[in-house]
Amino acid sequence: MKTRVLADNWTFQNAAEFLSKGLDGETARELVIPDAENGFGYKDVSAASVRFDALCQMLNHLVLSDEVWVDEAYGGGWMESSPLARAKSERIVVPKAFREYAREWVPAREAMGDTLCVNEALRKAHRKNKEQWIKGKTSQDPFLSQLVWGGSGMLARADFFKLPYSAHPLRQTLFERARCLYHPEALRRLENFVSSERLRICRQVDRPGFVANIQLPPIAVEVIEASSDLSDFVETALQMRDQYKSVRSWISQLERDLSDEDTKKILGHEKRLKSISQHLDSYSSLSPPGDTSVQISIGWLTVSTKGGDPVNAIKNRFGMRAEVNRLVLAPGGNYAMKKLLKMLGEQHTRTGKSFESAIYERMTE
Repeated sequence: MKTRVLADNWTFQNAAEFLSKGLDGETARELVIPDAENGFGYKDVSAASVRFDALCQMLNHLVLSDEVWVDEAYGGGWMESSPLARAKSERIVVPKAFREYAREWVPAREAMGDTLCVNEALRKAHRKNKEQWIKGKTSQDPFLSQLVWGGSGMLARADFFKLPYSAHPLRQTLFERARCLYHPEALRRLENFVSSERLRICRQVDRPGFVANIQLPPIAVEVIEASSDLSDFVETALQMRDQYKSVRSWISQLERDLSDEDTKKILGHEKRLKSISQHLDSYSSLSPPGDTSVQISIGWLTVSTKGGDPVNAIKNRFGMRAEVNRLVLAPGGNYAMKKLLKMLGEQHTRTGKSFESAIYERMTE
């Protein structure tokens, strides 16, 4: 069974814009929903930081998914651009004619749109958008329509085709608030595990210069560090696929077991992640004096392994476990950010510093 995910064309469009436009100083809007008020609003954010989020998401899908489904009706220029054209030709990015099945998923879109409207103010604005669109093919609030109506349409497509859906970064706030299952469940579990383990190691080994100011997603870090130019990013990600084929297989199996609600098998997956965590726990540069240890250099971190289960240690050197270890022990992101800014020609500019600050804020929210 292949690992498939439904992704927003919006995500690919923004990723392509980052690779072509760089840091253009534009702003984007982000939805803000107060916790205790019946209302909503928008705040201005760096468009480049949103596009970079989209780029990281796209690279993650290119490496960790067998197929990324998108709506062929909204491919625009990015779908034919090189090297994304190669991802399409190799059936990694797969355009689908969802309009042919519109009768099947459009009714669900309307119900899901109501669910996304988490308060009366949103519901009222969403109704006005729909009424105005029916009358004149325009929207009173086009951005809200893109978030709610567009987002509910993607949820409906995902539901009809039984696919996990990965939402554009600007839709995530709304989807999280509405508690929608907007992200691949198996991949989300893996990402949460990797993030928490990376943070745990940072806290465990707290020495000057160790903790990165910016914690970028490990796939993005690896792509940046292995590339010489922005135009290399997609090609580099495609070349990395073989290095994570066991993880893709594991994600596929977990997704199937979650769908089947096979509790025994799900617990088996959790047990495997726990064994990886125990193995990672055997790494520490804080060995007490007198302990026997072997120094190992792994990417950004020189560590010593001690104690622990030797059988588990051997298992973690191969297959899916070794690949997850690689993700956890990937560099934090400081060097990758400096290299990225250099590629953009912004390593010493105010624009570059502003972008770096915006990324730090988004990664620590």
